[in-house]
Amino acid sequence: MTQLSTKLHYLANIEFDEESQMYYGYIPALPAVQTYAENIDQLNKNLTEVLKLCIEEISEEELNESISHFIGTTVVQLDSE
Repeated sequence: MTQLSTKLHYLANIEFDEESQMYYGYIPALPAVQTYAENIDQLNKNLTEVLKLCIEEISEEELNESISHFIGTTVVQLDSE
C-alpha cells in the first residue's frame, strides 16, 4: 500500500462491559478494529495499534470506503408536558 500523506480520522465507540469490568472499543467503519482494555487511555492505544494493523492489510478501495464522514453530535431536547 502507498504511504498516506494525510491523517485519517475514524469514529470509535466505547462501551463498558459489566461482565469483564473492562472497556470495549470498536470502529464501526472497520469491523475488524475492536479491542478491550482496563482503562480508556490503554483502550485508545490499543485501538490505534489495531487500526494501523488493519489499514496495512486492506486495499486502497476498502480504505477509501472506510473513511468517516462523521461531522459531530448534537443534543435534541423535548420539553415534558
